[in-house]
Amino acid sequence: MAAHVCNTPMALVSLVDEKRQWFKSKKGLDASETSRDISFCGHAIHDEEIFIVEDALKDERFCDNPLVCNVPNVRFYAGVPLWLTNGCAIGTLCVIDHVPRLLTQAQIETLKFLASQVVRHLESRWKNLLLSDQLIYTSKLAVLGEMTACVAHEINTPLGILSAKIEVLTHKQKIGVLKEALLLQELEKMHKTTERIAEIIKGLARFSRGSHRDGLVRYSLQQIVFETLELCENKLKKEKVDLSLEFERDCIVDCRPVEISQILLNLIMNAVYAVKNHEQRWITLRLFLQADQVHLQVVDSGSGISETVVNQMMTPFFTTKPVGVGTGLGLSISRGLAEEHGGRLSYEKWQGHTSFKLSLPVAQFQQKSA
Repeated sequence: MAAHVCNTPMALVSLVDEKRQWFKSKKGLDASETSRDISFCGHAIHDEEIFIVEDALKDERFCDNPLVCNVPNVRFYAGVPLWLTNGCAIGTLCVIDHVPRLLTQAQIETLKFLASQVVRHLESRWKNLLLSDQLIYTSKLAVLGEMTACVAHEINTPLGILSAKIEVLTHKQKIGVLKEALLLQELEKMHKTTERIAEIIKGLARFSRGSHRDGLVRYSLQQIVFETLELCENKLKKEKVDLSLEFERDCIVDCRPVEISQILLNLIMNAVYAVKNHEQRWITLRLFLQADQVHLQVVDSGSGISETVVNQMMTPFFTTKPVGVGTGLGLSISRGLAEEHGGRLSYEKWQGHTSFKLSLPVAQFQQKSA
């Protein structure tokens, strides 16, 4: 639009940082970024409204600039700084030509208007991303909240054991009956107990951290399952839900492990809630490969979900739980996270029981070796 209005072959939305400018959107230019030191936009962001260079070869600031003397052979430049509402200039909307030219006042005003629309779009996009991150974190905290009592018990119980053992060993040492073999045996047990506590805390820390802007890493899906079960093992015991694993084989996926763990933990906690009042309480995790997709299936002893609920349950804030239990965000966010990984979260009745299946693409190197 900017290039059309100003009748120039090139137009850019340029974002500027300390050392470079990179092009969020571009027309007529192959490069994706340039050094800030030689950029025109590095000058333009210091201007209040618009920065214009009618003929770069006649401007002492740019006459020997590589962008002028070489490709893309800039002669004319006009850039409007992109001022955010917080008062920061982050880049420009600019038009560029290979020949000198002048802009009419109407073209200048239109370019300013287009720049304001770029800012509006960017700020709206950032707000949506921030809201998305906040909703994901809210959902994560809700799941953690459901496990708080169980996690506290899982930490307090071994701590109580440690305290009691230390008390007994101290007493035996004081009355002179502490044998070295017994001491070594008890120290080994205490060491294993502290390792268990450390694993629980490490799992909580790993799950709690924000990960939505992390890059994808190559990771074992089976390892993600084991790490997730560390967090909910005591919840399963408390609700007397039997857990079984049916793993056809391990599979490697390109993913953000914390987000896959969040999906799985949400599915497990939903299953626990669904079956806790049933006579038979069990959950089965199935891991299997089909073509270039790996499937992680969570099956529970429930007899399925009504069609009315199935049609709505992936909608944000929809829940069948009582007020104050859950947020209604878990499944909708889990589906979104699955889709961001190029996968899918789906419901299906499996052998007469409730089942949710997370499907993800297998890492490319594993596809070749499969």
